Amino acid sequence: MAAETPVDASYIVRHWPLSDVQMGPVLREFDHRRVQVVLSREGRYVLKVTNQWRHDLDAAHHLSVLGHLASQGFCHAPALLPTRDGRLFQPLGGLHAYLLEQIDGRDPDLTPANYARIGELVADLHTLSDCPHPYLFTYQEVRPEFDEIARSLAFGGEYLEIVRSWPDFDTFPQAIIHGEVVGNLLQRDDGQLVILDWDEAGVGVRLFDVAHPLIGCFVSEDLHVRWDLMAAFYRGYLARIRLTERELRHLVDAALFYALRYIVWGDSAARWRRILWALAHRSELDAVIAQAALGAR
Repeated sequence: MAAETPVDASYIVRHWPLSDVQMGPVLREFDHRRVQVVLSREGRYVLKVTNQWRHDLDAAHHLSVLGHLASQGFCHAPALLPTRDGRLFQPLGGLHAYLLEQIDGRDPDLTPANYARIGELVADLHTLSDCPHPYLFTYQEVRPEFDEIARSLAFGGEYLEIVRSWPDFDTFPQAIIHGEVVGNLLQRDDGQLVILDWDEAGVGVRLFDVAHPLIGCFVSEDLHVRWDLMAAFYRGYLARIRLTERELRHLVDAALFYALRYIVWGDSAARWRRILWALAHRSELDAVIAQAALGAR
């Protein structure tokens, strides 16, 4: 990690209102980021150290979304533990460190009933109001990334043809969004769903939240398709929020936004095959969404 200060038990005690602290296992560590369990007399927490935010104000804005959710009765996010001096985070050698309650749970059950609930949960998030801070990025801010990615791919020309066909997503309806709900969920023993990793949260393109799982989650890299979970998720969401016709028409495009942006974070050839599959089966994907929208009316 790039931080100059060691993140150990004494560091935690110095900056947060905890005692008898022991550092638990590191759950994830990459690219100057760390997720680690923290044990204390007061309870179990998760330390997150990230290089994702550009400056302290950026960190404060995104972390404040957690408090905003709690103030509006949204109980599907972990609670943040402020520092001893009341801040949401602690600066750490150019990085940012913060503590969240540890959520005990498991991956959500792979059932249509559960994924309908997840769709409802995303819709509930989108109905919340008065969030003062934007999502981490706009579409126009990240659009140049696709040109750079294309230069690294043997099929870069075909890749860019897809990108150039997209509308300006920044002109679509906005809401409080997480960005990648499916894939960042835990289910407690009582069945309650909790969304993790709110580092990017804020007001952004609501279609991104809706579209994210379509290709990246419901279609595996070996092209196994969970049509049942896909249909259930969109039934759940569209039963609560009615997307515009323009959003419905470009939902697959928004899913391709994620699939193409993340193609280099794994087996690019396998991910490209999945993208080509989605393009070849776009009519079937559109049909699932259309059927869900029809059933919600």
